[in-house]
Amino acid sequence: MDNTTTILYPYNDQLNNALSQGFKLVDVPQTFVFSYSYELPFGRGKAHLNSGKGAGLAGGWSVNGITTFQSGQPLAITVANNLLNNNSGFNLADITCPSVSTPKTVNQWFDTSCFANPAAYTFGNSGVGHVRGPGINNWDLSIAKDTNLWGEKNRLRFEADFFNLTNSAHFSNPNTTLGNSSFGAIGGDRLPPRLIQLGAKISF
Repeated sequence: MDNTTTILYPYNDQLNNALSQGFKLVDVPQTFVFSYSYELPFGRGKAHLNSGKGAGLAGGWSVNGITTFQSGQPLAITVANNLLNNNSGFNLADITCPSVSTPKTVNQWFDTSCFANPAAYTFGNSGVGHVRGPGINNWDLSIAKDTNLWGEKNRLRFEADFFNLTNSAHFSNPNTTLGNSSFGAIGGDRLPPRLIQLGAKISF
């Protein structure tokens, strides 16, 4: 565990070895970020629709975007009532299943029956990473048009920005405290739903 996680037992470092789950150092095995920009081949000086009255309207368009795919973060399942008497208020749960199934619903992201309270004055054996939180599949897209107003230096740029274009749900991590009424449930979003932003700029 990294330095953003409470130390389980400072006199035995081996108990603290686990996947990183904090905000500074996070074990995310797959991350793909693709940034792109494409100017459409239409209008004056381009391959298509380069003459006639419609050339001005057809030209100057571009598409830009950032696409992100990311797997979920490893989670630590803790207990609400720590009976270790170690002054930290922190103890891991016991794992009772060979592997933890993941229904991946808002009300039950993982099989909560696979975890139990450890016996008094004993460390939980679940560790970090038996459960992972939701990942990210996000598309941010921008469509822009540049138009010459008068001369070459005076331009009007219109832009439409779409954040979370597909309006996909990007959930926050579930509650991981055994004994809490919302244990295993997701209570929020990591990213907002689709947002559309329109803007215009004059350069001269």
